[in-house]
Amino acid sequence: MVHAVGELWARRPKHTPLCVSVTLSDLTADRFASRPLFPQEQNRMKLNAAIDGLNLKYGKNLVYAGAMHDARESAPIRIAFSSVPDVEREW
Repeated sequence: MVHAVGELWARRPKHTPLCVSVTLSDLTADRFASRPLFPQEQNRMKLNAAIDGLNLKYGKNLVYAGAMHDARESAPIRIAFSSVPDVEREW
């Protein structure tokens, strides 16, 4: 997803956008998805699994895409509908 957004960002209009949003729909559960055929995609899945494992074990966003580094603190925790975040756990 980071790669796709990077390609779109490179083709953005001359003015700087005020915000970017992404909507994911019609997602398929991992157990129902086909496994990648090509080695580079297989490596990407292994990398993602390793990152997820580290983040699960040591805390959210221990490992993240480098392009996100300056944006990590730009969006504070917000309450989304009926989900109230546990500030102690999140930070």
